[in-house]
Amino acid sequence: MDIGSFKGPPTSEKPLPQGVGKNRVLLIIAVLCIALGVVVTVGWSRYGSSLSGWLKSHISLYEDACYFVPVKEFQVNLADAGGCRYLRMSIYFETGTKKTVQEVTNREPEIRSLIISILRSTTVSELEGEQGMEKLGKKILKKVNRRLDSGILEEVYFDNFLIQ
Repeated sequence: MDIGSFKGPPTSEKPLPQGVGKNRVLLIIAVLCIALGVVVTVGWSRYGSSLSGWLKSHISLYEDACYFVPVKEFQVNLADAGGCRYLRMSIYFETGTKKTVQEVTNREPEIRSLIISILRSTTVSELEGEQGMEKLGKKILKKVNRRLDSGILEEVYFDNFLIQ
């Protein structure tokens, strides 16, 4: 007997038919998917309510973070002698709640009227420089926030500001 031709001890195993290996792999994957589904279902039914409560509390911290409410453009005469000067401006309010956004939107005519009365009693010299716009913004915020029921406006942003 030649050692080079030795193929090992004789076996009684028959070679597997073609495709049987793939079927075994698919069967194992199917069993694992079913097991994973059972684990997730049991886990969710047991811990789901506390997990969803935790998620809602942490997501809501970012959900109501910041909203901007645009207000239609204003064009008013200023309080200067002769009434020759006017102001054209656009603003956005910043707030932290959807409820306040809805209230500002619903009450926009009232809020616009209030802001127009503030602007018409303002002179050009009061609006000069960065501090002038800052003071005007604080004055608008203070008076509008007094009228709101559902929350507060945190900031006023001037989008367009033209004095002629």
